[in-house]
Amino acid sequence: MEIREMRAFVAVVDDGTMSAAARRLQVSQPALSQTIAGIERQLGLQLLVRSSSGVQVTEAGTVFLAEARAVLARHDQAMATIARFSGAADCELRIGIPLELPPDLLARPLAALAAEHPNTRVQPRHLSTSAQLAALSAGDLDIGLVREHPSGTELDAFPVFREEMGVLVTAERGAKLLAQMGFGSIPSQGSHGSGSHVPAPPCSTTRSPRSSVATG
Repeated sequence: MEIREMRAFVAVVDDGTMSAAARRLQVSQPALSQTIAGIERQLGLQLLVRSSSGVQVTEAGTVFLAEARAVLARHDQAMATIARFSGAADCELRIGIPLELPPDLLARPLAALAAEHPNTRVQPRHLSTSAQLAALSAGDLDIGLVREHPSGTELDAFPVFREEMGVLVTAERGAKLLAQMGFGSIPSQGSHGSGSHVPAPPCSTTRSPRSSVATG
């Protein structure tokens, strides 16, 4: 009997219906029904009672369910142990990063992540905020560093970084703006004195766990 067959049986029992288990396993319902029937033929026992409302586990099925869970747990534990020796990654963390992100912003967090989870591979993807939100909703990103809070409740977000931003204008325009705001003049920037830098409110970068730095 194959591991996939045991997983199929456990899924059917856990979900209560063939259709629900088929959706979770991403297989067709007829194929899943054939798999369960094949298990019963191998064992020579009826494990499930089918009805229009779902499935019920027989006495034999209850015993087989416990054994299947134990085998699957041992199998998964063995694979995880072997993965450490083979250098395989515990997981892959897909992070969306805006192109204009300060280069030193992620250095310390990524170093801490590598120290605590050395087998986790980080896959950065440079995307705009809108592209990140779409990727998070589609399950193509785990974390996104975005510049606006996502709408709706599908994604969660919270601030992780604030950066100072400014506006470059001509010296003449800058002086007028400063006068309107009640400030005095400020020195022109650059050796040619062709522009003024008017400070603007800080822009916050948000992150959230997902999704879902928004996650789903």
